[in-house]
Amino acid sequence: MTTPFVDALNLERESTSVRERYGREEFGQGCLLARRLLETGVNFVEVQHGGWDTHVNNFSAVRNLCQAIDKPWGALMEDLDSSGLLDETLVIWMGEFGRTPRINANRGRDHFPRVIPTLIGGVGLASGTAIGQTNKSGTEIDGESHSVADLFATIFRTLGIDPGHEFQTEFKSPAPATDGGEAIKELI
Repeated sequence: MTTPFVDALNLERESTSVRERYGREEFGQGCLLARRLLETGVNFVEVQHGGWDTHVNNFSAVRNLCQAIDKPWGALMEDLDSSGLLDETLVIWMGEFGRTPRINANRGRDHFPRVIPTLIGGVGLASGTAIGQTNKSGTEIDGESHSVADLFATIFRTLGIDPGHEFQTEFKSPAPATDGGEAIKELI
C-alpha cells in the first residue's frame, strides 16, 4: 500500500492550482489521475467521458461537452509533452461512432458509422497531420480511407507488436491481431 501507484491515486497530493487547471469535474480529475498514473509507470490508462449522444439540441450539447473536455485534455497534453512522457505514451482519442453531417428534426445529430474521427499521437508518431477527408457535405469518405483494423495495426506496430501476428485463444483457436489491417503509413 506504499507503492508509487497507490500514491498516484491520491489527487489531494496535487496543489489546488494544478487541480483547478485540470478542472474539478470527473473528466478533468480523470485526466489528472491518468497523468499521475503514467508518471509512476502504469502501462495502460483509460479516461472516459460518456454522454456524447447529441440526438437532441446538438449545438448546445456540443458546446457543453467541449467546455467539459477542452481544459483537462489540454492540461494533460501539455503536461505529457513538457515532461517528456508524450514521447513514450501512445495517446488515442476516439468514440464508437461519428455523427451525421445533417441535423435531424430534433436539432440533433445521429450516429454515423461511415466516418469516425480519431486522434492518435505520441511515441514519435507524425504530429499535426490530418489523414483522410470527406466529401463537401460530409456524407462519404473522399479518397483514401482507413479501417478499424488499420487503426489497430498502427497501434500494434507502434507498441512493437507485429500487426500480422496470430494469437491463440485458450481453446487453441487462431485469433488474428487485426483482421488484415495495415499500419497507416502517414503516421509511422
